[in-house]
Amino acid sequence: MNETGVEMPRYLSHKKVWALEIENCTINGEAPPPPDTPMDDGPRPHPGFTLTFRDKGYAPRKIKPNVVSRYYPQPGDFFVVYDDGYESISPRAPFIEGYTEIGTEPPAPSAKPVSHMEETERRSAALYKAPRVSLDDIKANIRYRFDFKAGDAIGAVLSHKVEADGSSSMDSTRLLSICLLVTQNGFTIIGKSAPASPENFDAEYGKQLAYEDAVKQLWPLMGYALRERLHEAKDQKAAG
Repeated sequence: MNETGVEMPRYLSHKKVWALEIENCTINGEAPPPPDTPMDDGPRPHPGFTLTFRDKGYAPRKIKPNVVSRYYPQPGDFFVVYDDGYESISPRAPFIEGYTEIGTEPPAPSAKPVSHMEETERRSAALYKAPRVSLDDIKANIRYRFDFKAGDAIGAVLSHKVEADGSSSMDSTRLLSICLLVTQNGFTIIGKSAPASPENFDAEYGKQLAYEDAVKQLWPLMGYALRERLHEAKDQKAAG
């Protein structure tokens, strides 16, 4: 409301952002002042401001002084990154009211589950700039990809198709999706997926899950290789 009693226009947010819930925040190792601490006329220069997050998959992060120039973050608040790279701190209550984590919203009727791999990659790319193994790195390292059902492979070996026999033994092989990845150096990874209930089988979704299973196995192997290269580069630099 303004002085004339007329309500200002209201806006609905439709932006997609990356965010992490803050577990703790320190200034040079010490707790920050309360959020209602009186603000100076200018920004607060705190180059030693560090955030830790409730999701332990993300390392502590030092943030720029301008991010906390008007508000000291508190545990439970959110560190937010926008599409253009702009970083900010959002108090917990308005963030929870205004945003829903992608992948946790109620699915549309008859909608099939979707992969979160691409969204996870986008979030990581926005938050972390140091060397890491990206999803594009993994895709570039895949030379061949083969998707098939175990039942079809068995049928090819036995020179006949595996038919339903009224039992769960051979029938189940027709529900086992397999993804075989061959990397650029010839290493092989096998991903698989199968539903517990035959009624839940979906060929396309099974193929997707088998591929993701293979990629998740390849990811740490490439991470180790990257770590080895970084270590060797550090040793070479030290040797001078």
